[in-house]
Amino acid sequence: MTTWGRILALVTVVQVGTAEASIVPCYADAVIARAAAVIQIVNFTVSGPDANNSCTIAGEVARVFRGGRRFNVGDKVQTSVTCAGDPQVLCGSIWYDPEDIAAAGAIEVHVEREGDAPVGAESVLLLPAVTDKIVWTSACGN
Repeated sequence: MTTWGRILALVTVVQVGTAEASIVPCYADAVIARAAAVIQIVNFTVSGPDANNSCTIAGEVARVFRGGRRFNVGDKVQTSVTCAGDPQVLCGSIWYDPEDIAAAGAIEVHVEREGDAPVGAESVLLLPAVTDKIVWTSACGN
């Protein structure tokens, strides 16, 4: 797959909209647990928020925990994550402040499987640095 193909695949990961509000937390947890790929990115830039309250994160893959056929260390990737909005409209769904995203040392991204409803910011973790194992842990026993 070309680098652009990887980028486009990753961009579809964390698209957040009003449909996210209807996702049951343990469904989101299950989707993250069975993610098609889990990567950590570094050397990233953050832009936004845009009209959809999303920030674009563009960076370099530093770790590939799952999905080695789609992603390789050094690949340039980008994704988007909710980074602004009214918590009541988002029905309690999490979102990251753009300054917090920019201050992270690494970002762990769980790339959902085709056909799963996107779970949004829950599938992205801000980390102080790259790690040797997946940081995310299940809240629902998945």
